[in-house]
Amino acid sequence: MMDEKYKKLNKQIRDESQHSVLVLMTLPEPHKENESAEDCKIYWSYINTLSEGLNRVMFVHGSG
Repeated sequence: MMDEKYKKLNKQIRDESQHSVLVLMTLPEPHKENESAEDCKIYWSYINTLSEGLNRVMFVHGSG
């Protein structure tokens, strides 16, 4: 499941950046074909999972 993928990535980020003051991450692209309220909830759940347990996170949106 996608949620497990993000949990594993979060653990790796926490392990590698435990002494970091700020963690920079590329903002994952939302699925543009579906923009229902449920899709938005799922997207923000992934964002929350990625940043869970980190002191400061800055998501950066790619330009292209």
